Amino acid sequence: GRYSVRSGYHLFKQDPSQDRPSSSAGGDQLHIFWKKFWRVPVAPNILIFVWRSISNILSLKSELNRRHLNTDNRCVICNSQVESWRHLFMECEFIVALWRMSSVPNSVLNAPTTTPFLLLDYWFHHFDPVMTAEIFTTLWAIWHARNEFLHQDIRPAPTKS
Repeated sequence: GRYSVRSGYHLFKQDPSQDRPSSSAGGDQLHIFWKKFWRVPVAPNILIFVWRSISNILSLKSELNRRHLNTDNRCVICNSQVESWRHLFMECEFIVALWRMSSVPNSVLNAPTTTPFLLLDYWFHHFDPVMTAEIFTTLWAIWHARNEFLHQDIRPAPTKS
């Protein structure tokens, strides 16, 4: 078949290995999660980026390394830690500085979850749609700055992002 966002969503929905938001409440909670997700007031490209992020299909170095496609799995920005989703978007020193300079509350970095999917579920329960949109936009800006540095050697600066 042909891949689409819809087919990816259905595949993701059928995969029992994926962490689910509020899994104890069943399918209704999952439906509510996706309804909230697709209604976040941001540009479609940002929604698709965040969807790819929570679906673990970003080309993070840890993912490439896991698939034996890349030997160096260190963070593009700090070059000291493994470039996992959590490190790149929440723990890298540059990223922590960027979050602190944004209008997003510092509590966004203190979410007690480990996977992007559960993290978004946590944010949906703790922030309104406008703040969630700011969070999504910040995640996209981080990814954009990372890629500019990786492909064009443009060093990111928190004030620029």
